[in-house]
Amino acid sequence: MTAASGTVLVTGADGFIGTALCRQLTEAGYPLLTLTRSRALPAGSAANANAFVTPDFSGDIRDRALLERALSGVRVVFHLAGVAHVDGSSEQQLQAVNVEGTAAVAAAALAAGVERLVYFSSSLAVAAEQDAPTQTAYGRSKFEAEQRLLEIARNSSLKVTILRPVNVYGPGMKGNLAAMVRLIGRGRMPPLPRLDTRLSLVGLEDLCRAALLAADDRGDFATYLVTDGLTYALNEIEASIYQALGKPAPRWRSPRVLFYLAAAAAGLLSRVGLSRTSLGLRTYRNLVTENLHSNQPICDALGFTAHQSFYTALPELLDVK
Repeated sequence: MTAASGTVLVTGADGFIGTALCRQLTEAGYPLLTLTRSRALPAGSAANANAFVTPDFSGDIRDRALLERALSGVRVVFHLAGVAHVDGSSEQQLQAVNVEGTAAVAAAALAAGVERLVYFSSSLAVAAEQDAPTQTAYGRSKFEAEQRLLEIARNSSLKVTILRPVNVYGPGMKGNLAAMVRLIGRGRMPPLPRLDTRLSLVGLEDLCRAALLAADDRGDFATYLVTDGLTYALNEIEASIYQALGKPAPRWRSPRVLFYLAAAAAGLLSRVGLSRTSLGLRTYRNLVTENLHSNQPICDALGFTAHQSFYTALPELLDVK
């Protein structure tokens, strides 16, 4: 996609991924429009620090009149707006925003003559697609949104490219990796058990580069997992964080059962307001559940190449609040 190929709209433009995507698009000279849930961006937010200060449009993505205004003259929509995995939202919220909101954006894009919609889904949709026991409500909402998009693409002129990123690392990240960095830095992270869990990750900037490539996907519809191509072991990630922080790594490992009990207790204390720790049973389940995927299809189809790894990006990730 070239800057001369038309206006693009980014929904969820003030989020962790959205701000980085807007910055890349702006630096490359793309005519850019942004849509966010709220027009009031907090002082010092990632959005203020990156591509824009105030959005072009703000409001609920299910508002058809808002979408008609935002999508007028747009060639490509990058759809990121939604309830995030780390928000702890109810299934009703996930259905309303991630599924119905995405369907509303697609319907309005079709009516406005948009050429392509690039949807940011999640690798957690894979477990829902396979009806695996590890599936989550969030993953189900993303998979259902994908199905709604593909149904529209198969029966209309709107082209759809779905990106399923794995856990994303980068400045401002949230979730388990951020919690691990933060807790190790504060000396409050118990040593991990000896784990053989393997997982895939992807850098924020690489994910945004994949999105720009997806905008020029020649097919009518496609779904791609997005990773940096490496296989990570959690114990190796843990050791690299200690090293980057200049802290000695523990010489012992937590027995798995004790780590489970500690995570359960921490999660309970957090729920009743006696602690603000990020550690909990969901963290434990994520630590022991393998999440390994191949990025070969997107490399072959779109020429995607990752430019960074978690280890090369780690110095930028240490200042986690």
